[in-house]
Formats: sequence, structure tokens, C-alpha cells
Amino acid sequence: MNDPVAEYSAANENLRYAGNLKLAEVTVFVAATGGLIAALFNIDAAKHAQAGAVLKTFGLIVSWCFLVILESTQYAWFHFAERAARLEKELNYSLWSSLPGAPGFKYRPAAWAMRGFYLIAIVFWIVALIAGDRI
Repeated sequence: MNDPVAEYSAANENLRYAGNLKLAEVTVFVAATGGLIAALFNIDAAKHAQAGAVLKTFGLIVSWCFLVILESTQYAWFHFAERAARLEKELNYSLWSSLPGAPGFKYRPAAWAMRGFYLIAIVFWIVALIAGDRI
């Protein structure tokens, strides 16, 4: 783009979209995981011997997939935030460039918190698979 104001506006729109997308992703993940856990604890293990293992495996796969999706979304968010921060120097703005760590954003507490959230779910499903019928 030759127009830095239009590019800055587009970067901010993409940041808003990525932020909303992260919220939607975690919402779908919590609903899917809650459904899997509810199904896991409501199955009759005597009648459906393999159902528990299938649900746990699916929970592990879903958790891993959402972690990968999170990384992709966060990559896009940080890309646009860094670009917006760099454009602000040219435009004499200070919205993104005034954030701690801008424009490189090396300190990312929300990113680490979300990674931790998904990793805890992954560990839960691994432990559930190892525990077998006890969970």
C-alpha cells in the first residue's frame, strides 16, 4: 500500500478481527471440551468399552488442534500489531507503539496464558488416556 493511513487502518481492522477470532476460538474449545468431558463421565463403560478411549483421544486431538489454531491466530495478531506500531512512527501516532515491548512485543503474557490453558487441557487428556478406565 502506498497510503500509510489506509494501511494503518487495515492493520487495525485485522487486529480487531484476530482478537475477536481468539475469543471465538476459546469459546468453541470450552464448549467442545465440556461436551467431551460430559460425555466421558456419562457413558456406561460396561456397555461401551472403547467409547472412553475414543472420547479421550478425540479430546487430545481437539486440544492440540486448538493450540495450533491459537498459534496461527496469535502470529497474525502480532504481525499486524508490529506493522501498526511501525506505521505509527511515520504517521506520528502512538496507539500501538506506546504499548510495553512495541514494536517487537517480546513480552506476551496473554499469549502465554492461552498456551498454558490449552496445554493444561492436553495434559488432562494424556493423563485420562493413561489412567484408562479409572477416569
